[in-house]
Amino acid sequence: MRIGIFTVHHKEGMKTPQAYPFIPFMVGCSGTLPSGFFGDNMGRNLQDSGFQSASYGELRAHYSVWKNHLNDFDVVGFQHYRRFFFFDTPELRELFPEAEMIRRAVSRHPNLYINFGMRDFERLINAMNSVSESIARSIKNYTENGIVCTQRLLTGKSIASFFREVHKDYHWDIFSSILQKRGGKFSVFNYELENNFWAPYCTMFMMKSSIFSDIMETLFDVMREVELEFQAKGIEIEGRDLGYIAERLIAVIVLDYVFRNPESNLFDLPMVSCLSQYESGIYTSVGRAI
Repeated sequence: MRIGIFTVHHKEGMKTPQAYPFIPFMVGCSGTLPSGFFGDNMGRNLQDSGFQSASYGELRAHYSVWKNHLNDFDVVGFQHYRRFFFFDTPELRELFPEAEMIRRAVSRHPNLYINFGMRDFERLINAMNSVSESIARSIKNYTENGIVCTQRLLTGKSIASFFREVHKDYHWDIFSSILQKRGGKFSVFNYELENNFWAPYCTMFMMKSSIFSDIMETLFDVMREVELEFQAKGIEIEGRDLGYIAERLIAVIVLDYVFRNPESNLFDLPMVSCLSQYESGIYTSVGRAI
């Protein structure tokens, strides 16, 4: 099985796993890519396809893999350069003793994640590179029977309510009206966004390439209409406005796929991070997950 797990970066300087099945990916790269990296300046990209590329953040990597590399892999996945899936394999435990602490913490309290300082995070990356074959076997076993996401984290309020507090509420209203107008499964998406108090973490997942293609097709079909509606209303897009909407949508598309395909499972893996604003330790995700 050909597996590609893309670690998405937007700047150089952060260490990243590079042993198979891990592939570092640089978004927003206009020059020469760092050694070993894929980039969204290779082949077809969001900008060439008429989207406001810069506003989609790491989803530029998702689009690029979908359009340029889909046939190269049987399984694809994405993680962030500061947030990784934690693969609890026996081989990793031998090299990274903190694995047992992570396993115990998240099994008792599934709404937690682990933050490491840079030194420990780089130790984890070294361990992942050393036992990458065991990680690839684990990914193969999971994705044969479903989709892998990060633990379904609580938001403390609905996904839509949280978005309206943190981002531009009128953006969400336009987006919601598009889903309602489309009806069918899109009305289901809208209902889940308005009523779910939990969701996978945004854009981190692993799945068969065929499933990934279906999800990307739905995602960018909706987002094209969102962009057209914003243009029609004269709304200026700033920063990652479109990415914030798309990240929430992708979560419910993943959930909906599993609901509509009972033979598929949704597997939760813990998440470990290296966020400089936090000390090493265990943190709650309430209010931070989506």
